[in-house]
This record gives sequence, structure tokens and C-alpha cells, in this order.
Amino acid sequence: MTVKLAFAWHSLVHHKVRAVVSVGGISFSILLVFVQVGLYDSVFRTATMVQDRLHYDIMLVAPDYAFLAKPGTFPRRRLQQARAVPGVESTAPLYVGIKPWRNQQSGRHWRLLILAFRPEDPVFLDPEITEQAAALRKPDTVLLDRRTRPEFGAQDTGLITELGHRDVEVAGQYTIGFGFLANGAVITSDQNFSRLYDGRPLEEVNVGLVKLRPGANGEDVAKSLRGVLPADVRVLTRAEQNAQERQYWATQTSVGLINGFGTVVATIVGIVILYQVLATDLTNHLPEYATLKAMGYTGRSLAQLVVLKVILLGLLAYAPALPLALAIYAATHEATMLPIVMTGTRALAILALTLVLSTLAALVSLRKLRTADPADLY
Repeated sequence: MTVKLAFAWHSLVHHKVRAVVSVGGISFSILLVFVQVGLYDSVFRTATMVQDRLHYDIMLVAPDYAFLAKPGTFPRRRLQQARAVPGVESTAPLYVGIKPWRNQQSGRHWRLLILAFRPEDPVFLDPEITEQAAALRKPDTVLLDRRTRPEFGAQDTGLITELGHRDVEVAGQYTIGFGFLANGAVITSDQNFSRLYDGRPLEEVNVGLVKLRPGANGEDVAKSLRGVLPADVRVLTRAEQNAQERQYWATQTSVGLINGFGTVVATIVGIVILYQVLATDLTNHLPEYATLKAMGYTGRSLAQLVVLKVILLGLLAYAPALPLALAIYAATHEATMLPIVMTGTRALAILALTLVLSTLAALVSLRKLRTADPADLY
């Protein structure tokens, strides 16, 4: 095996320029897969970014609920009915809307996600928000997400700007994120939310958050709620709500479909590039392989040599692709605030995929070598 490995290495680096081109081509295909998989994964991560920071076990939503920024409404009295169900500890309404935020410097308006709750309700898991909830009792005050895009202009605490044609004051800041829902987000009180929407009645709720008593079984309580509540509200456990949100973003939005399709295309392009590089390399080295075959090397031995060579090629190509992918992830996060991150599982999975596909491409390209007469290969 040591001799075969040495032969594979010398065969690979004998023509240095050719080797660099081969490594570069495969590195590009690996990088393409890394980027597309990262973007596609960010769709799933952002799908429940806000919900993951909400304090609930079961969510009540309208029948026409699509996703968090398009939730529909249902009567708030359903929350009162839900509190009477055994196993329910508390309920809280959540109001969701979209309004334009005015950049004070440029005068431009940008879509902003608005989340509203009663300051006395423990709606958010983030203690930073809970500690600032009392400040939202003041009329026309909001908490601004620090991940709001720079295009929104100044975002300092104390800033007074226009939100939905109404002047509001930034009373504080928090950090959650909002993914593809909008370019920025604020949290405010239910009363301020009503003012932003010209006195909208708070009896119409967008989302209901249900907290269970310790020891209560979520599936059993959800079943009881479905039996008690009328058809104008849907009952979703936390797992069901997360699954629905991810499925919607993956299958019903252009963001999910484009990135999903891009991942498939990137993988196919990577396979094609990989095969072309290996097939070309095999053709360029046919005389060497012919000599080995004439010397008595079996087809299996030649296959082992070629597979060792492509594994080395794959490892060499992967080495620059990984840090380049990390750099692109960091730049993309900085530019878009999307949670595009490298995980150990992804890094190892794409490395394994590279080696497996390299091996398969090598075995396919060996067909000509296995069937040819050594004299025909010179």
C-alpha cells in the first residue's frame, strides 16, 4: 500500500501545472456545494428564528396562517377558553405586523417587522427584552433589533423616527434576528401596536402562546384544546409549528425553492467537474497505466492506484475549499445578517461526499483502461 500511495502521489504532482488546475477545478466544485448548502440551511434556521425565542409550548393560530409575517387573525377570547383546559398554565396574545420605517438621513422607507405583546406577559425568553418591557408602556416606544439592516439609518436608543406614518422613540435594543421575514424588526406593546394601526382592536389576535403546567403532556393538552376550541383557530405544538414554518419556507417561497434547486444544481455541477477532471487525468496518463498493465498489474491493482490518486486529489482540493467557504460564510453573514454558519457535521459530510464521488468517478473512468489492450494504450 505504501508503494501504491507513493506512486499515486508522484503521478499526481509530476505535472505541477496540470495538478494545480485539477485541484482548482475540484476545489471550485466543493466550494460551490458549500455555499449552496449553507444558504439552503439558513432558510431553515431563519424559519423559526423568532419563534425559538418565544415562551410557549403550544401555539394558537388562525386557519389561514401561512407564516409568522402573514399570520391571519382569530378572536382573543379563544385564549380565555384555552386557559380553562386542564394542563394549561397561562396564555398570551402576540400581535404581528409590517410597517415602513423611515431612514432619517436618506428619507427612504424600509419594511420593518413589528412584534407586540402585553408588557406584563412573559412572552420572550430573552431576559434583555423582559427587563425593558416596562419602557414600552410609554406611548409610541419600541425596542429595535440590533440586527436591523444599516439601510434603516441611525438606530441608537433615544432616536425618534417615523414608523408607519407615526413618530416613535427607540426605548432600547435587543438581539434576535428576523431572517427573510423583513430587513429589520422592532418589539412594542400591544397598546402601541394598536396606535400604529390607527386604533386597531386588540380583540383580534395574530398568534396565541400557550404555556403548560409542569408535567403536563403537550400532545394530550393539544388534543384537548382541539376538542374545545372552534374551527376559527388551529392548535399547533411547538414541534408542529416549527415543522410547518420550515416546510413553508422550503417549499412555498422563492427563497427556499431557489436555494434548494441551487443546492441540487451545485451538486450536479460538482459531479460533472469532478468526472471531467478525473477522466482527463486518466487519459493523460494512459501510457503510464499501460506500462503497469503490461508489467502484470491486474485491473484491481490499477483501480486501487487510481482511487488512491483521486482520494489524494480530493483531499488537496478540499483543503483550500473549506477556509474559502468559511470566508464566504462570514462575508455573507456580515452583508445580510443571515445565520449562515459552518457546522462540523456539514464539513465532514461534504468531505465524505467529495471522497465518495471522487472514488465513483474514478471507477467509472476506469472502464476504458480495464477493457483495453496495453499495446492500444500507447
